[in-house]
Amino acid sequence: MGSVTNMRAKEEEDTLVVRASCIAPRPKTIAETGFTTAFLSDLLEKHLFEAGALTLGAMIKRTALAGPILEEILNFLRREGRVEIRTRTTDEHGLRYALTDRGRLSAEAALTRSGYTGPAPVPLSSMPLRRV
Repeated sequence: MGSVTNMRAKEEEDTLVVRASCIAPRPKTIAETGFTTAFLSDLLEKHLFEAGALTLGAMIKRTALAGPILEEILNFLRREGRVEIRTRTTDEHGLRYALTDRGRLSAEAALTRSGYTGPAPVPLSSMPLRRV
């Protein structure tokens, strides 16, 4: 029963990511997202807290952010000692990233501020105006 529920949740999540990508252009830099590195770091930490460890590809799917943005955030979180590379794999999925103890504390604090862990929001200012 749990796997069916997980599959449905995953399908709903994938649908949200696809819809979001159709509505607004996908930013290529942190500045284009309209958010700070701190905000996006919190979001990524919450995803990692929820999942345990994620590959870059999984993070892209979960956050709907471009790889270069996530790499910049991951580099920041690694310098801060909040994220570590957990394992190197030999398959196509690449590196897996996980929170350190410091990262888990930071993610818990972020979750108390906001429990949202979906795709990165799109600021209304970046939405194209539609004439009715």
